[in-house]
Amino acid sequence: MWLKVGTRGDYRVIYVIIAFLVFLGIRSAYYQIYDLNNGPEKRRIIASELRLVMPADNRNPNSIVQIQRGEFTEHIGGGRDVEETMFTSLSQNETYTLFINSAEQNGWKTVNNGEYFSKNSMKMMFKFVDVSEYTSEKYGVPKHLQGKTIFRIRIEIK
Repeated sequence: MWLKVGTRGDYRVIYVIIAFLVFLGIRSAYYQIYDLNNGPEKRRIIASELRLVMPADNRNPNSIVQIQRGEFTEHIGGGRDVEETMFTSLSQNETYTLFINSAEQNGWKTVNNGEYFSKNSMKMMFKFVDVSEYTSEKYGVPKHLQGKTIFRIRIEIK
């Protein structure tokens, strides 16, 4: 009754209001699917594991490892993954040795001869990045990446 009085009895306005309320309900249900199975908690776990394995600090100019780019991805059902691109002035051998030692100290186990690492229900992959991905025809290699070792670490949890 109050809806009919507020819209002066025009059925089109009533349909628009009902459609809007249905849209809000579907939208909230859709976003709740992303938070199933402790999705937000998984995000915190992945972030803390990444900082334990390869601590990087962009605020400190004396830091050995710095972050170039990072990306969190949320999947329907609660799965999360993070992929960070980092760079360092260490050589590739030194960087990989630092990564392996840090991963083993934090409880990560190698799988398939080092193809990836696993811990609990998490999976971590490490790979070096070619500088050509950051080279532009006009400007060349950015100054902060010249002579640096660039690598990616990806951690995912289902």
